[in-house]
Amino acid sequence: REIAARLRDDAGVEISVLVPDTGSCFPDEMAVEEYRDALLPSIRLCVECGVRILRVCTRAPVAKRVPGELYEQRFAQLVANWRHAADVAADVGVALSCEFEPCFWLNRPSELERLAVAVDHPSFGYMIDTSHLMMMSKGSGQLGEPEIPGGGIIECAKRLQPWLNHLHLADSDGTLLRPGGTSTHLPLGDGELHFPDLLSALEPRVHQLEWWSVDLFGRTVTDRDLRVCADHVQEL
Repeated sequence: REIAARLRDDAGVEISVLVPDTGSCFPDEMAVEEYRDALLPSIRLCVECGVRILRVCTRAPVAKRVPGELYEQRFAQLVANWRHAADVAADVGVALSCEFEPCFWLNRPSELERLAVAVDHPSFGYMIDTSHLMMMSKGSGQLGEPEIPGGGIIECAKRLQPWLNHLHLADSDGTLLRPGGTSTHLPLGDGELHFPDLLSALEPRVHQLEWWSVDLFGRTVTDRDLRVCADHVQEL
């Protein structure tokens, strides 16, 4: 809390989202009470620091979640855990934002739509990272027959827009940071994405967000990167 206050008062910096260290937590394998207890310290930290979004993810490697009866059991457990956790977090003004990545289980548009409908909670939504969205539209990391929407990334954006509650802006060249890993993140304008069209596809939710965050994960960030991204966001 003291660090957050110093950042705000001395540097004008605030915290848009908290990414918790949940250790070995796999929310599709844990009992509801066990997962809630693992998440509670992070929810309390959000409250203490004035952060209203808590990032969650499946953490599960794609290869360990093959379709079948076990898939359905774990999917149901994931739904139960995130619905209950969203309830607990909502009581103190915090929302859960699930970040999907090509290397994590649930990396198809249809899976994400199904999950959000099943959780069915106003304090649960998606952290849409535009570089991850690009890779999902290409079927990256998906097991079996890839699910590639005919409308590409724009179709993916429109399908997930109703559940958007946090945004990460990053450009993409259509590659992964490493084989089997997460998406390559580039400064805005350095890749293939056309952000005006993409943000239009995320309406109306995108302009209701308190924050638009730039995500340059995996890069050694330079002053030039920051200036380019800041200018690009101002134009958008």
